[in-house]
Amino acid sequence: MNHSLFLKVKIQQEIKVTLQNISFMSLPTIIIFMLEIHGYSKLYDSTEHLIQFLKEFITFLFFTDMFIYFIHRGLHHRFLYKHLHKIHHRWIIQHLLQVMHFNGFFIFVNFWTVSIHDGNYSVLKYLQPIINGAAHHNDHHQFYKYNYRQFFTLWDRLMNTFHSPHVYSEKKKNIN
Repeated sequence: MNHSLFLKVKIQQEIKVTLQNISFMSLPTIIIFMLEIHGYSKLYDSTEHLIQFLKEFITFLFFTDMFIYFIHRGLHHRFLYKHLHKIHHRWIIQHLLQVMHFNGFFIFVNFWTVSIHDGNYSVLKYLQPIINGAAHHNDHHQFYKYNYRQFFTLWDRLMNTFHSPHVYSEKKKNIN
């Protein structure tokens, strides 16, 4: 990684934390899986109800985004930050080992969690104002009080915690 805030020595620390968290982070996934195989889930095994699936998926994204926003913002409360969330912010520059600091209840959420920690700032220009990508999350780690949400910028805009990523404004400067 070529960034002034990236410290190679922290990679060993991150590997240690990741290995410690694998079992703990896998537990919710195992519980959800066990509930699913015992019939306590609404899994789709056909596409005949595609419209209903799409409605539920969009609803899932909306409420998950809202839920994550308020949980993440709450984790930045002084007491909770110190005891629960500070470890995640030890690494200002994002890399994939940080993924083990999150729950992977849903494959999509887990995929998205990986994508906002991969350092790839490629979001289509017209989607940049509404999609939370790696650039938004990287700025969250640098400035702490902005960009709490999971998928979209809606909740940060509504709660006045939105911060436009620096990488986007730097690209505009370089173009002009």
